[in-house]
Amino acid sequence: MSGDFSAALYVNPRYTTLIGAPVAELLDDPRSVMRHVHFEDVPVVNRTLPRLIARMRRLRRSEFTARIDHPSRGVRNVNVRLSPVRMEDGAIRVFGIADDVTERTRAEQEKMEQIVKQRDVLVREVHHRIKNNLQGVAGLLQQTAEARPDVADILSEAATQIHAIAQVHGLQIRSSGTLPVLGVAQGIFSTLSNMFGVEVRFEPPPPDLWRFGLPENEAVPLALVINELGTNAIKHRATRQDNIMVKVTTRPDGMEFAIENPGTLKDGFDLAQISASVSGLGLVKALLPRRGARLTVERVGAVVATRLYLFPPAIREDSI
Repeated sequence: MSGDFSAALYVNPRYTTLIGAPVAELLDDPRSVMRHVHFEDVPVVNRTLPRLIARMRRLRRSEFTARIDHPSRGVRNVNVRLSPVRMEDGAIRVFGIADDVTERTRAEQEKMEQIVKQRDVLVREVHHRIKNNLQGVAGLLQQTAEARPDVADILSEAATQIHAIAQVHGLQIRSSGTLPVLGVAQGIFSTLSNMFGVEVRFEPPPPDLWRFGLPENEAVPLALVINELGTNAIKHRATRQDNIMVKVTTRPDGMEFAIENPGTLKDGFDLAQISASVSGLGLVKALLPRRGARLTVERVGAVVATRLYLFPPAIREDSI
């Protein structure tokens, strides 16, 4: 082959078996091979050709793989290796070797798929064990809280936080790398209801909200945020007999959690004045993502309404 691929000087007879076209066709017009390239690969090959020619001029070996439409064998993967050589007269000649690597490529893909499946099984098992261990720790804290009334509040709060983290590890990560926001929230409020003996009325959310997921790096912080908001609502009910209400609704840019509990706010309450800390609204402010989340707390009649707004990048919209 000439250095600019404009002329084919010799073509091995096995070209017919490999590509499914006569040797004479390639000898007559080297670009005729493009008729047999799979239509999806044609743009890629066309973009690659100028770079290949430039590399041939610099006497640099090159290699690429493209799919071809074989007339009798269907779509095949063909690997091409090019070796340029400068002849005595100064002209560049390119010696090329092409091989059908379809079976090898398929075997490599199957091997990779198997590796991914094994990894997924291992990751799920690790998350399952972490969840079980965290729940065990939370259970021990609850038992200690019952035996030590003097530190019961602190231990119970720590137990709910650990349960929230366990909830994250208990959910299977989607193929997109996210956890369902509703799955995390429903698990957390169910745990809070059981731990504090409070009825949490979780209004059935619109089905389309299941499309929103939490990226892995935001899952634990936002789980703790939701847990703290729920715990805060339970602790500050007007009476111990009151229930709390949780509503999740769709917004044009994301979703909204509304947590309502009968009660009041302290005179002069200002969320902006609360500094970051290790519990309550201070912890919420410390963990709330800087982008993609907003929090409001206000009194509406006899109810304190806490609203958590979530939108990208704190959450991600997945297809369902």
